[in-house]
Amino acid sequence: MLTYPVHQAADILFCKANLVPVGQDQLPHLEIARLIARRFNERFGRQVFPVPDALLSAAPLLLGTDGTKMSKSRGNTIPLSATADETARLIRGAKTDSERSISYDPERRPAVSSLVLLAALCLGRDPLQVADDIGDHALSEPFPRVGQTFPKRTQGALAFHCCSTFEFLRAASGRSAEPYHV
Repeated sequence: MLTYPVHQAADILFCKANLVPVGQDQLPHLEIARLIARRFNERFGRQVFPVPDALLSAAPLLLGTDGTKMSKSRGNTIPLSATADETARLIRGAKTDSERSISYDPERRPAVSSLVLLAALCLGRDPLQVADDIGDHALSEPFPRVGQTFPKRTQGALAFHCCSTFEFLRAASGRSAEPYHV
């Protein structure tokens, strides 16, 4: 467990990445990779490794279905491979709070806001608009469209994510279109 940040740094530096898509919870680990790259470069008097920067998405932090940090080992994730029924079941069982209406307020209502943000990402909309649309209708089915939309949005997501991330990083770095091969 204690060596994980160093292994992550090795993975990043091996590829000579200069832009790394990470979640907010991974920023301290990325800082270790940045520190190792700077020290290595100083030690050998030339830039062997670029100092990587973070690329945060529109959702730098999504909580798990139990309202804590999302983790497969905690069993509080929504798998990309989940069917519409499985996704709906997981979302219905997600932790919320006792307020009767839905609002997007990450500071005051983190668990509910995380679900609203997930819905907004699936629907391609602003979280505040999604919360306003749901409003007081939350008692019957708080996030009806997410259970139906999430599997459709994630179908082939790994292939899409890899291709789109590669294309974005290539364009941002100015490197050639050829991927790095070992």
